[in-house]
Order: sequence, then C-alpha cells, then structure tokens
Amino acid sequence: MSKKPDLKTCTTDIFDIEYLVCHVGLLWRRLLNAKIKSLGISGTEKRVLFCIAHNPGLTQIQIANLLDLEPQNLMRSLDKLEQQKWIQKQSDPDDRRIKCLTITTTAHKVVAKIKKISDNLKPQILSGLDDKNLQVVINQLAKMRENIVEQLNEEEKKA
Repeated sequence: MSKKPDLKTCTTDIFDIEYLVCHVGLLWRRLLNAKIKSLGISGTEKRVLFCIAHNPGLTQIQIANLLDLEPQNLMRSLDKLEQQKWIQKQSDPDDRRIKCLTITTTAHKVVAKIKKISDNLKPQILSGLDDKNLQVVINQLAKMRENIVEQLNEEEKKA
C-alpha cells in the first residue's frame, strides 16, 4: 500500500505555478464536493448546474466546451439534473433540434444551499491571508485568466 503524500509539505517554486494553481483548485473542489454530498449532487453535476445558472439558455455543446467535459459525461449529469427537476431543456427558437438549458425554481434553492456551504468554507481555506494579500492574489489570478483567454482566442483563430 503506498503512502499518501503530505500535501502540506509540498514545495513550489515559480516553475511549478501551473501545478500549484491547478492543485489548489482541485483540492478546493474536492473539499466542497465532500461537503455537498449530502445534497445528493456530485461534483460534476454541481459544476454543470452552476454553469447553467450563470449562463441560462446555453446549449449542451456550449456547456460541454465551457466546462471542458466530454459530451457523454455531460449527458449523464444533464440526465440526472433533469430527473431531479433541477434543469429544463427548451427548444431553440431558431432551430428546434437544439436544446437550450435553464435551471428551475427548485434548483435555485439547491444552488443557494451549495453557495452557503461554499461561503462557509472560504474563511477556513483563506485563513492566514490578510485582506490586502488576498486582494493581490485575486487580482493576479484574474490577470492570469485574462492572459490565458487571450492566448486561447489566438489559438482558435489559427484553427
């Protein structure tokens, strides 16, 4: 049986920033997923539900692209969310073959519960960071996201 790595002692330098950013996101998501398990929703389903809540009317393909999910994985989540009556599929007015997704009133309550759980986790996750340093981190991550989106847009133009 292999020993679990000690996540507190992993060191990071400037060359490992990609790993650190991704790893923090992964651990944060894993912790939140554990906390919301009692609501009967998986981590992937939560991501899909929040994506639809923030972007009502998107198509399945658009959501798959936004979340970087394979269509079959998205379909499983959409099927479960629809069974729970948390999402609705509506025909696109311009093309009835295309289904646009929105969340239901019931789902708004679930989203609010998940947000509350998430908000309650933040002080623990961010402990040790003062407001000034936290704002710097937020600003720097936002700038990194902006740079990455710009690069992705340039790559799409080449394709």
